[in-house]
Amino acid sequence: MVRVAKLPLSTLLSAALVLSLCMAFGRAHLRIQTTMIGYELGKLKSDEASLLEKRSHLQMELAKLTTKKELLNFANRKRETHTAGAYASF
Repeated sequence: MVRVAKLPLSTLLSAALVLSLCMAFGRAHLRIQTTMIGYELGKLKSDEASLLEKRSHLQMELAKLTTKKELLNFANRKRETHTAGAYASF
């Protein structure tokens, strides 16, 4: 037969208290980390929305600048600048 050593009640209560405190601190740590991650996620989602809006504006600007009319205007301005520069050198 195996003999089981009996521990004093104060030792068992101390062990239970330490275990309870460790579990409480662990739970508090996890809750704080969850909250911090939630705040970071909210900030990243806000940044994403801002970047998506900026990309949309840039795509609209690109579409506007690459229309046939705009490209012809740009080419005419370049030609005028080039010919004006040629006359200025004489």
